[in-house]
Amino acid sequence: MKTFRICDDSVFCADSMALNYVGNGATLVIPFGVLESLRRKQTSKGVEGRNCREFFSLLKQKELEGCVGTAIQGDTSILIWRESKQIMKEVTTFHTTDNVSSCLVAAAFELGEETDCNTVIVTANSLVHIIVGSFSLSVEYFRPRPFRAEDVYPGCGEVQLSSTMVSALADGDVVPFSAALFPNQYYKAYSPDGAYAYGRYDAKSHSLVPLLPAASTIPGWISPRNSEQTFALDALLNDQISLVSLVGQAGTGKTLLALAVGLYKSLDDMVYNKVLVSRPTMPLGNDLGFLPGSVEDKLGPWMHPIADNVEYLLKNKKVGRANLRNFEDLLNMDFIVTEPLSFIRGRSIHNQFLIVDEAQNLSLHELKTILTRAGKGTKIILAGDPYQIDAPYLTTATSGFVQIVKKFRDESIAAHITLKAVVRSILAERAATIL
Repeated sequence: MKTFRICDDSVFCADSMALNYVGNGATLVIPFGVLESLRRKQTSKGVEGRNCREFFSLLKQKELEGCVGTAIQGDTSILIWRESKQIMKEVTTFHTTDNVSSCLVAAAFELGEETDCNTVIVTANSLVHIIVGSFSLSVEYFRPRPFRAEDVYPGCGEVQLSSTMVSALADGDVVPFSAALFPNQYYKAYSPDGAYAYGRYDAKSHSLVPLLPAASTIPGWISPRNSEQTFALDALLNDQISLVSLVGQAGTGKTLLALAVGLYKSLDDMVYNKVLVSRPTMPLGNDLGFLPGSVEDKLGPWMHPIADNVEYLLKNKKVGRANLRNFEDLLNMDFIVTEPLSFIRGRSIHNQFLIVDEAQNLSLHELKTILTRAGKGTKIILAGDPYQIDAPYLTTATSGFVQIVKKFRDESIAAHITLKAVVRSILAERAATIL
């Protein structure tokens, strides 16, 4: 028997791409009242309004593909349903809350009477779920498509090669290789006798090239603790790679590695003028409200994680400038600049090492705004954990960070590394594993 899945506006506010999968093989029904609610919400600021606008763009695309119709007898996968005034009047006699709920109930009753088919109402709103259930209608709570770590392009892996090839790579020679799918993929190449060497895939020459010497250790700054960190350092140090994305759970070293390379390339190598650090001001738990003081004062609490990492690096730095003793010294000498993402629109950022921390809390639109600020000589590093999203209406499946990784994997100017091992402490590692 044919099934109609009737969706309310909360589904598409939660995930604009739900239009692609919420039908689940059945005919997807969108009542007029739901479209009107989405139309009103599309002008709102933030992710909800953006999701509504993206929904309408996708709906238009589906219409051009011939997937949208208004007739029950049609074979389209998406049905736009206009509720009759009579059934709406009958529904509102018993139910006088919001118009969207009335439209859902009316559509379910009408479709059930006219087609003798199964109807299921899909909602992400708990109140609507309760209201619809009171009419003895079939209702399903919508959950955005779950995120799986394996869905994200890892950017690195292992491969077995002959002993001769591994030895040549270890000696700094280029090794012919064609098994990689994307530019700048990193590999730990190992031989049957247990020897191994690290290499980066060069798409132009179809070969594995040895990593930069500094990837094994940045003198006076930091040394990698595992293979993924070694790959990350090489990508961060490579001036031919303009965009580096680092994915990993808390404690894997994403921010610390980026800051170490940024300071090294700015202070020691003098490749960049400064390190520009930004992160979304997204609170964990209840928001404390407005903060007093200047922009720098307001931004201070959000930048404490950055300050902690810089203090750690300076404390462990064996050589360097005697007048650079703490985070404040770097700020005062303009070697590090912290800036809220709200102020980045319209800027042209030249010759800077730009680190965007907690990038998982940004939409694709926001990340596009950041990436298009990059001027000549600027390198951008995106660091985040798709499992730690605090932004409302963003999910691991709709996070702009995850989409950027996927969209840039074919580009020779971009590299991506997934960091797996937690190196902060034993406690942090156990907490990340069992909680």
